Amino acid sequence: MIAIILLTVAAGSVRGGDDFRRKHRSFSFPMMEMSGTGTGQALRSNYGAAFTTTRTYFLHRKPIGGFLKIGIDATWFDLCYNNYKILYKEYGQTSKEYMHQAEIGMQAGLSLTFNPVGKMNITLFGRYAPTFSAYYHDGISGGYAGYYIGGGTGKHQRTYRRIPL
Repeated sequence: MIAIILLTVAAGSVRGGDDFRRKHRSFSFPMMEMSGTGTGQALRSNYGAAFTTTRTYFLHRKPIGGFLKIGIDATWFDLCYNNYKILYKEYGQTSKEYMHQAEIGMQAGLSLTFNPVGKMNITLFGRYAPTFSAYYHDGISGGYAGYYIGGGTGKHQRTYRRIPL
């Protein structure tokens, strides 16, 4: 998979039609759940933030059937942060502590991009995401995590026109 991405990048940027987006940036607010933390409870995040930049390398110039393109997605930067609150109950008293989790990784996989009308894009994707995950709670711990990610997005590209005064 990685060899295919490198060959595509080395061959140059494959250009698609004007109505197909090749670069994607997203900012999101994930809600994660973590188990097996040694606290005896599954933890749900209080809040989180994530930033991702993705580039799609389309495998062909002309859309299949006039509306479908197949591409290789390469997410070069995937950064995520989550904050967890841990409640301890002892002798009738409750105390709370906080744990912080940060992840940085990359993703690679295949995507199908549909352009049904105008500048409307619908993308379905499946990617593998090798990630380094670290958390801070009474010290720093970290390790490798490999995820399989699947999903979809829908976007309408806006066109801005300058109006002369």
